[in-house]
Amino acid sequence: MALDLEVARRLAYIRYLHQLGIDQGKLPPPMSSVALLMLHDAIESYYLLAGEHLGTTGSYDFDGYPAAINAKLPTGTSITGKQAMKRLNKARVALKHHGLHPDPAAIDLAVSDAATFMAANTPLIFGVDYETVSMADVITQQQIRDLVKAAETSSAAGDRIDAMCSLAHAMQQLLMPHSRGNGFDDPSPFQFSSRFTWPLSEYDIKEALSPPRIRGGDSRLRLEAHRNTDRLARQIKDNADTLKKVTELVRLVAMGFDRAGYERFKRLTPVVRMYSTEYEFAAVKGYDPSAEEYQFCHQFVIGCAIRFSAIEANLSSPTWWPPRHQREWEPIKRIKIGEGDD
Repeated sequence: MALDLEVARRLAYIRYLHQLGIDQGKLPPPMSSVALLMLHDAIESYYLLAGEHLGTTGSYDFDGYPAAINAKLPTGTSITGKQAMKRLNKARVALKHHGLHPDPAAIDLAVSDAATFMAANTPLIFGVDYETVSMADVITQQQIRDLVKAAETSSAAGDRIDAMCSLAHAMQQLLMPHSRGNGFDDPSPFQFSSRFTWPLSEYDIKEALSPPRIRGGDSRLRLEAHRNTDRLARQIKDNADTLKKVTELVRLVAMGFDRAGYERFKRLTPVVRMYSTEYEFAAVKGYDPSAEEYQFCHQFVIGCAIRFSAIEANLSSPTWWPPRHQREWEPIKRIKIGEGDD
């Protein structure tokens, strides 16, 4: 059964919220307590979507939705996990309204209950397996969405290496417009520098700096000159590498990235090398990402894509804004200095 596009997107968003709750539950206390709030939001959104999908009328509180949904299901069927969801709701109320933090066992139980609830009821209500709901459907950028879906397909087939290549490619495509510029369009305010995308190697710098090879003269002076050239080449290369890293860091911070999460993503995914006609993905020998590592990278790309959607919306040019090479500036108002000042 194929889902309506809007239903599929909302279900994808619910699964995204659910995954956020799972990830939050893995953190140490008290940060793990936030998992209850995220899981509750995911279940409440699920109830609302299920009710609309089945045609329920009226509004219900959290514990009232199961009865309304059951009334629309075929005779003899009903959703499962109602008591577990009531338990989740009580734990959430205790945390949010009374400041009572759950212990790790309670959080683990809530995570397990939510997963069981979603897996059991999604086929009954929506006619699809919950695990087939693609969180990529919340991504607005077509190319990034396609790459994330390709990663999901590879992961489902057991090829996590190919899946990680797709995720690394997706992140590279997300960052590229903000790191290299794009022709006649206005450069991204997060670009900062376009000169360190492909810095010279130490060897190339050394070759450019090396004095002409001449015969004769003091051999010690020639040797010292070459040593100085080597040292200068290393210093220039080190400075270029440092500036590239600082530029990347400033860009990520300015865009609101989770710096620690991005560093982990880079450690877990292959390096993307772009040549004139192809992309190459490189990793250390023995590269073997785990299911948890894939899940982290998958979730990280989706979160970044959502953030980029907001950034790109704010960076869109007004309708009256001409291309950069056709732009002329003119005064539109003048006032005398001091006029209107207090």
